[in-house]
Amino acid sequence: MYALANIAAQNSSYEEKHTERLKYNCQILAQGMQLSLQFGDKISDTFIDTIELAAPLCDIGKIGISKEILQKRTTLTEEEIAVIQSHTTIGAKLLEDLHVNNDYNEFISTSIDITRSHHENWDGSGYPDGLKGKEIPLAAQIVSVISTYCTLTGEENYSREEALAIMRKQSGIRFNPDIFEICCKISRQLC
Repeated sequence: MYALANIAAQNSSYEEKHTERLKYNCQILAQGMQLSLQFGDKISDTFIDTIELAAPLCDIGKIGISKEILQKRTTLTEEEIAVIQSHTTIGAKLLEDLHVNNDYNEFISTSIDITRSHHENWDGSGYPDGLKGKEIPLAAQIVSVISTYCTLTGEENYSREEALAIMRKQSGIRFNPDIFEICCKISRQLC
């Protein structure tokens, strides 16, 4: 699974350490949330370990998207945007197919939640299902914040302060504002 996720990341022109940064930073944010009043009862040590392992699979569905579309530098057409957005459902289906028996597997379940829902927005404007607020799985909310942070400070080369200022404008729209505030508080620990 990780080999497929790494190929998808390379095809998407992510920086070399994007996946490792995503994994580490999701763990750090989840640990910070575990110490908060809002999320302490929802974040266990097992959850932290699981999100660290599952986060790198968030874009595994991009393995099913052509490299030409993923690396296109000009404006995407509506059809191309729809193709790129389908990576969430492609990835979730791939992971669901791995979950062939009825045994409960927290890693696969969390990976599916993240892969399908990490582009859902707090205000309901995201995709693929238009989930809103607490309808969005908590692990996917964490990955949404950290994925954006990693892209801004990695591929887009913004400083930590600049990235957080950009993200603040999306707090309550794209991101859970409580998670974003915890992210700001622990941001010096992020890589």
